[in-house]
Amino acid sequence: MKIVSVTATALRSTAKGAQGTSTRSFPSRESCLVEITTDEGVTGLGDSQRPESPEALCYFIKDVFCPLLVGKDPSRIESLWSSMYHVLRIRGRTKGVAVEALSALDIALWDIAAKVHKFPVYDLLGGKVRESLDAYATEIMYGKSTEERLADADAYVAKGFKAFKVAAGKDVDEDISFVKLLREKFGYGVKIALDANCALSLKRALLVSHGLERYEILWLEEPLPPEFLDDYVTLRKESYLPIAAGESEFTMFGFKDWISKGALDIVQPDVGRAGGITQLKKIASMSEAFGLEFAPHCGHGSAITYSAAVQVCAAAPNFKIFELEQLDNPMRECLSTRKLDIEKNGSIRVPNLPGIGLQLDRGFVSSHKTLELSVP
Repeated sequence: MKIVSVTATALRSTAKGAQGTSTRSFPSRESCLVEITTDEGVTGLGDSQRPESPEALCYFIKDVFCPLLVGKDPSRIESLWSSMYHVLRIRGRTKGVAVEALSALDIALWDIAAKVHKFPVYDLLGGKVRESLDAYATEIMYGKSTEERLADADAYVAKGFKAFKVAAGKDVDEDISFVKLLREKFGYGVKIALDANCALSLKRALLVSHGLERYEILWLEEPLPPEFLDDYVTLRKESYLPIAAGESEFTMFGFKDWISKGALDIVQPDVGRAGGITQLKKIASMSEAFGLEFAPHCGHGSAITYSAAVQVCAAAPNFKIFELEQLDNPMRECLSTRKLDIEKNGSIRVPNLPGIGLQLDRGFVSSHKTLELSVP
């Protein structure tokens, strides 16, 4: 079997409603859809994690990666991944947009490999260890009144979720007060995580940690900028809260220091950013070897990155909980005609479908396309 064509399509759609964190807002959703087709007629789907300029990824895929893929056997995933990464390494591009583009291609290769055998990707990863994934609703955003944010929490609980995440990081006292209101309203039967989106200093993060000690917080996510790894190590040693991060890191090489230096309790790579399914599986295993829990970032991803993450989580022994965004996201809700199977308790039923289990909605792709590049 050989790869005969690679198509990269940039998609963009406006999101509805107020969507913002402590550091930015999200007026639109983007996708870099990848389709790899073989000479046996099997097509694999891939995507990256919310690139602000999906068009840039399309050109990168066409000019840099396609010459390494067309004509090759798609089942040699490790070899192809290493070839693509080596091209990046010798140019100093082992993070950022370049690895996001590689991630999309890697997901598509795994989709092909599993479709050929007519079973899910998780069977190629050692088989599933669970039938469903506990999930948390994300996220109670800024940009609303306290009453509106409490109403969002009410809506999540009404849907059956036993856990949700709250945007934090703008004001320490406000964050602590809001968590107090949530505990008064819901008690301790609901788990609460906080996401500061890299907005805090070490001192302020410690204030949040100490102020929330009594409230049994699930984790404090991305409290600090990712450049300050030593501060993460200090924070984890002194914090009363579990520390989670990883959505801003790339590949197992990037996660090596985070894990070995003791910066994290919960490891959160993104399948559409960290190097695809190939790397997500390795990062999960590396985390397991250090006794850490694995809870990948999904956030503003598409139906493809969500479904790819489900495959890895189904096969990961140290999986903790799955991020299930509740904000308007056309790329997750409309890109595929097959939806995630969300149960009444808010968990996700692991699908028993070939590949990553998706079928593109061609009408949606056509109406939201801003660029399409194909080789040959």
